[in-house]
Amino acid sequence: QRLNEYLEANWQNALGRALLLCKEAALNPGELSGLQVRHLMICEKPLRVHVRRVRFYAGSATQDYTVPLSPFCARLMKRWYDDLVEQNPDADLSDIYVCGAGNEPTARDAIDLYIRRMLMALNIPGDNPDKRTYGWNLLRDNLEHRLVTHCGLQATSGAVKFLLGRSLASDTTSDHYHNFADPSGQEMLYRALARDRRFFCEPVPRLSGEGVYPAQDPRKRNLLEIEVAVKADSTLDLSCLHGISGTLSVLEP
Repeated sequence: QRLNEYLEANWQNALGRALLLCKEAALNPGELSGLQVRHLMICEKPLRVHVRRVRFYAGSATQDYTVPLSPFCARLMKRWYDDLVEQNPDADLSDIYVCGAGNEPTARDAIDLYIRRMLMALNIPGDNPDKRTYGWNLLRDNLEHRLVTHCGLQATSGAVKFLLGRSLASDTTSDHYHNFADPSGQEMLYRALARDRRFFCEPVPRLSGEGVYPAQDPRKRNLLEIEVAVKADSTLDLSCLHGISGTLSVLEP
């Protein structure tokens, strides 16, 4: 809570954004140093922000590890991007460093030191602050804990590894070969992140018309009973990215 409150007040600061993206997307100081606007994919409606991430392998092979940001992080990053566009309406922003000063990046060591110092200043518990594992590694471990405890993902699942930026090269059976990088895979990952509703989240829609109904407990099977009126010659579509089953009863008017 203390860290989120700090981030709410410091998203306009380049190093504040580094701390935000480290906490919410497990980006390490080297990745944060090189992150530019060109690496962000922003969708207005519905609000989605994705970070392009590529893993390099021997023989010049690459693998797409693009990740969606949580609702909390996406909201703050969209606010920063909107301010950037407003201040530079006619400029090409693709080379702007997200955690730097314009076209000048912030050194990875400076980002690493800032993260460690801010966690100490906010009294975030962890290992010995003198150890390098206290900084971004602690935030990555915290994200892993949230993914399992509050988002309901299995600790050894490919989804958790993918969101943490860990290699799936030798884990070919993860999640039934699901392609996390394609649009449906990205939406599935976002929906998993959105299960953690302790902080900012999308408003719960009313039970009418088009909407998304979040599970009360992401770690258990959830039951939902919906009564709807369907006009003649219209359709009712039900879907769930993580699987759905049920029965349909037709009540005559």
